[in-house]
Amino acid sequence: MVESRRFHPILCLLFISLIVLGVVARPSPLRRLYFLPILLLTLYILPSTTGDFVGDYYLGVTWLPWCFFASDYILLRDQRTLHRVPLNRRADSPDVKENSANIADASLWQRLKWSIALLSSPRGIGWSHDPTHALPPRPSPDTSRTSFVLTRLWTAFGFFVLNDACNIYMSWNTMYHVDGPEWTACGWGWRALAGAGWAINIYSSMMLNSSLLSAGCVALGISSPREWPALYGGPKEAYTVRRFWGRAWHQLMRSFLTSHGKFVSNTILRLPPGNLASYLQLYIAFAISGLIHHAGDAMAMRNGIRGGGSVTFFMLQACAITFEDFLIFLGKKTFKADSDLRKVKKSWVGLRLVGYVWTWWWLALTLPGWLMPQVRGGLMDGQGLPVSLLLGIWRGEWVRVR
Repeated sequence: MVESRRFHPILCLLFISLIVLGVVARPSPLRRLYFLPILLLTLYILPSTTGDFVGDYYLGVTWLPWCFFASDYILLRDQRTLHRVPLNRRADSPDVKENSANIADASLWQRLKWSIALLSSPRGIGWSHDPTHALPPRPSPDTSRTSFVLTRLWTAFGFFVLNDACNIYMSWNTMYHVDGPEWTACGWGWRALAGAGWAINIYSSMMLNSSLLSAGCVALGISSPREWPALYGGPKEAYTVRRFWGRAWHQLMRSFLTSHGKFVSNTILRLPPGNLASYLQLYIAFAISGLIHHAGDAMAMRNGIRGGGSVTFFMLQACAITFEDFLIFLGKKTFKADSDLRKVKKSWVGLRLVGYVWTWWWLALTLPGWLMPQVRGGLMDGQGLPVSLLLGIWRGEWVRVR
C-alpha cells in the first residue's frame, strides 16, 4: 500500500478558485499558463487520503472531472465561442444581449458572473455547447415556478423511496459485501440483478440530489424551470450500449469528453470528418472516463497507479459500441428495400426487446471486472442515507445500522 498524505478540505477551495481565475482571464497567449497550477495541484492530491475508502474514491472521481473541465475551458476552447443561449426569454431582452456579447470585452465582475454560470452547468444547458439532442426534454416554457418546485419535490420523494429500497436490497444481498462471493462465480441472473442494483442505487441517489437542487434553485429564483431537464434519460433509452451511455446515463462529463476527443482527432491528427475520426473520438472519450474512475480506484485502494478495473471496463464499452454499430450497419444493408423496411418497422418492438437484453447482458458480463475491487474495499457495504422510511414503517428501524 502506497503511503498517503492527509487531504485538507481547504485544497478544494484553492482548486475551484484557480479554475475560476483561469476561466475569467481574457484571451491571450499566456492564458493557458493558468492551467499549470491546476494540474500541479491535481497531481499533489492524487496520493492524498481522507482516511476513508469511500471518501477517497469519491474524491478521486469528483476532482479529476474538474481538472478536465479546466483543460477544456482554458486550453482547448476559445473563450469567445462560449456564450449563453436564451431558453425562454425574448431575444431582444437586455440579459440575452449581455450574454451574447463578447465576454472578453466585459468587465471583471461580468466575466466573474459568466464563469461561475459556465462552471455551474457541466452539461452546458443554455450555452452554445448545449447537447440538446442527448438530454431529456426540458420542462415546458409554460411551467410555473410553483408547479416545477412541487413536481420536483414529489419526484425527490419518489427517488428517496427507490433509493431506500435499493439500499435494503444491497444490505441483504451478500454480493455487495466485503466478504461476499465473487460476482463471476454467481449465475447470470444474480449478476444481472447485482448490476441493476448498483445502477439503480447510483441513478436514484443522483436523481434525488438533482431534484432537490433544481427545486431549491428555481424556488430561490436562481434559475428557471427550463434550465433543469432531468439528470438521466432513464432505462427506456438503454436498448443499445451506445444509447445507455449516451442517453440513458447522466451526461455530466459529455462536454469535456467530446472536446478532448475532437482536439486529438481534428486539431492534432487533422483527420477529415468520417468514421475514423468519429470512432477515435469515441475511444478517447471512454479512455478519459476510465482514467477518471481509475483515479478514484487508485486513491481508495492506495495502490499507486495500479488502481482497479476501470480503464479496462470503459474501453470495453467502446468496443461493444463499435461491434453493435457494425451489426446495425449490416442490418440496414440487408433490409434496404422499402418492403423489407416496412417489415422491420412492424417488428420494432421485438428489436427493442432484443436490444435491452443485449445491453444488460453486456453490462452483466463486464461490470464485475470494474466493481469487484470496489466491493472488496467496502464501497457498497453499508452505503446509503442514514435514515430509512421503509424499514421504519416495516419494523420501526428509522435509523439505519451501519
